[in-house]
Amino acid sequence: MGWPALGKALGLLLAVVLWGWGLMPEPAMASLHPYPLPGDRVLCRSLQSLRDQRDRSWQLVLFGEAANGQPPTTGFRLRVVGFPSLRVNRDRSLIVTNSTGAVAQLADQFPIDSLALNTGEYEFDSVAGRLNQLGILRLTIPVGDADQAEIPVPPFVLQEWKMLQKSGCPKA
Repeated sequence: MGWPALGKALGLLLAVVLWGWGLMPEPAMASLHPYPLPGDRVLCRSLQSLRDQRDRSWQLVLFGEAANGQPPTTGFRLRVVGFPSLRVNRDRSLIVTNSTGAVAQLADQFPIDSLALNTGEYEFDSVAGRLNQLGILRLTIPVGDADQAEIPVPPFVLQEWKMLQKSGCPKA
């Protein structure tokens, strides 16, 4: 094999390798974290920071309790935290919708006397059990007296929530 043929072969090999890297997706970096509880229990949570339609910052924390190394089965809760100094209106429901309309209206479960006015917490079992069927989700969070924050839940967050529901967390 002469130099021109070797150069073509190496060029083709390099092109194939670079092309292959472009087609191989990066592994998902799930932010599923276990927190030990008394006994052989663990609190498993997914934490994501997202922005609403007005570019305000929110943290979405989905969590559930399970036996260590097992997926949570029930008791999923969604905590939403607004920054900076957004006030979640606990008298109004969180609305979860998909592309076909309203899926659920969830009442706030956060203790009323809590000092964290920017936090709402919702029982999420009714939604978590249907994540595979729901597709794209949008959360409408009640803010202040009459305002609301709309947060589209991106596919990577839904994937992580499905992973939490199906597999749980790594062992604590």
